[in-house]
Amino acid sequence: MRFWILLLLFFIPVFKTYSQGNNTVPTYVKINWEVGKKVEMVQIDSTISGKNRKPILRMGSLKNITINVINKKDSIYEILFNEEIIDSLNKFNFKWNEPEITIGKMSEDLTSQLMNEVYNSEYSLLVNQNTYLAFSILNDSAIKQQAKNKIPELIKSYKKKNKFKINKSETKNLQLYLEAIIDPFSIKTMKEKMDAFNEITTPYLYPYFVKNNNKTGFEIYQVEDIPYPKMDCNAFLTMHNTLNDSVVEIELDYKVDKECAYQKQVIDKGKQAKITYENFAIVDQMNIQFDVKTSWIKRYTTTFIVVTGDIDTKVSRYRFIK
Repeated sequence: MRFWILLLLFFIPVFKTYSQGNNTVPTYVKINWEVGKKVEMVQIDSTISGKNRKPILRMGSLKNITINVINKKDSIYEILFNEEIIDSLNKFNFKWNEPEITIGKMSEDLTSQLMNEVYNSEYSLLVNQNTYLAFSILNDSAIKQQAKNKIPELIKSYKKKNKFKINKSETKNLQLYLEAIIDPFSIKTMKEKMDAFNEITTPYLYPYFVKNNNKTGFEIYQVEDIPYPKMDCNAFLTMHNTLNDSVVEIELDYKVDKECAYQKQVIDKGKQAKITYENFAIVDQMNIQFDVKTSWIKRYTTTFIVVTGDIDTKVSRYRFIK
């Protein structure tokens, strides 16, 4: 959560100062969600790494995300938040054989299933309308108890599916082990859930600019020497925003200080012999589309590319309302 608070503290003063010098008004889309509204999103994540322009690693996931606004008191929303991984791809340039079933393998598989049960649960979050951040989970105890209650059925189903037999003592010990791991895993998962929600609301930190009270139009703004959020370097930020009736589209393009980035990512790590300055590059772009009337983010895209010598890596995220 600290990352988003730092973004909030940094960007608002920068854009206010910038607007004063350019006779513009920075306008933020404030969360004003309708109670009772349920929004379904799709999120596609992709990571592709290549060497000499030939892919060596492909990873990706497809998620369904649901945000259900169930209550609001003063400036605090209560929402039901759910993420469910529908599909994933992890493709390497090697294969492995499926190991035979053992008590150890059964324990690993059931641990994974149990973690999925906790991860895919619906979380009741409290969200501050003014900071856009989730700060508390109301149903953490219920989620943990629900996972513990499913353990006997998970064990029974696994034994039947794999035709694997264990005695009563082994079954009891396995159940106790699975119950014991729920609490520490749940603490980790619940922090990740709040971070995941807060990442979804991060675009609300970025303003669009209106000149002379125009309700439509296309504007370009540039800010020099701002701190780059992903690295201890400065960057040149270019923002394009289009305002068309109730739809606002914001495009951001970071040009990171190349000398600083090369120092941090290459020289400080002793890789300058393999990665020359000419063969080093960073591309960081973002696209946000808001529906101003409903205050929901209609579409969000990020693209992050790093070229280090003959290795290039592209990380992208695409999220949209169904």
